[in-house]
Amino acid sequence: MSSIDYRTRYIDAVRELMTQFDRDRAMKVAVGGEFEGFGAVMREILIASGLQPQHTLIDVGCGSGRLTAALRPYLTGGYLGIDVVPDLLAYARERCGRPDWRFEETSEIRIPAADSSADMVCFFSVLTHLLHEDSFHYLTEATRVLKDEGTIVFSFLDFSVPSHWTVFEGMLDARARGQVTHHNQFMARVMVQRWAERLGLTVGAILDGDAPQIRLAIDVTLDDGRVLPRDACLGQSIAVLRKGRPPAPIDAPAGGAPRSSLIVSDAEPAPALPPFDTFRLHRLEQRMSVAEQKLAGVSGDVHAILHTRSWRAIHRVKSWFGR
Repeated sequence: MSSIDYRTRYIDAVRELMTQFDRDRAMKVAVGGEFEGFGAVMREILIASGLQPQHTLIDVGCGSGRLTAALRPYLTGGYLGIDVVPDLLAYARERCGRPDWRFEETSEIRIPAADSSADMVCFFSVLTHLLHEDSFHYLTEATRVLKDEGTIVFSFLDFSVPSHWTVFEGMLDARARGQVTHHNQFMARVMVQRWAERLGLTVGAILDGDAPQIRLAIDVTLDDGRVLPRDACLGQSIAVLRKGRPPAPIDAPAGGAPRSSLIVSDAEPAPALPPFDTFRLHRLEQRMSVAEQKLAGVSGDVHAILHTRSWRAIHRVKSWFGR
């Protein structure tokens, strides 16, 4: 049992918002606002991370459907949105209007889906509010429900990102004033890497929360009418993890529509090869070593031909080329 009652806290917080705003406004404020704009950015991050129209997506912490609404014109495959707040789920379900998409309430750290049933699992602003033990448990669940070569995308608060310190300072201030707020949890890159290793995952990318993360191929408009720059950032750091061998590059969508792309820093360390590729690389290196030795032998025979015109050397070279 978690030492923090996430469910009660978020239910109470949403109900408090519903006393301050009309339902539509409360549902959008509950997930941080910028409902349409940030929903579009999240969608483009998932597409750039490998989400294809026919895929099955599990959206953990779907809230009131900010991402769901943005995905509706794109995703033709399956969708499961889970959350702990029934009011948010009801709004997401109504706004979605897709009877083939599922929305389920959960009170546990689990994903109500079968093993190897999803192509991608995402956590936007979810692990930012969970204890590390619960976050790791959720990632274990995500690994379980992923198909081979599936992808996990999650956002996190990063101590190495200066702008995230304002969140931490707010937590310190609230604690000093004795104010009870929702829990904010920070992570570090090394944690993401170690967790991925433990879960048998590959780190595809880690994107800083204060630098461009996605090069948008479309205009995204915010609530105040401003258009986001094409090199956009969600505001939280993003991790992209792969199960098994990383998938091949994705083709452009039908009709030649533009495609957004992730922006990975030049300083980003290259991800470690998964065990299967490491084995293949080792075998290739062995074969190249043998080939180099044979080429050295051929070179010696050619040298002998040029200087002695030895028929034995000519025969050896001819036999190698015959192979």
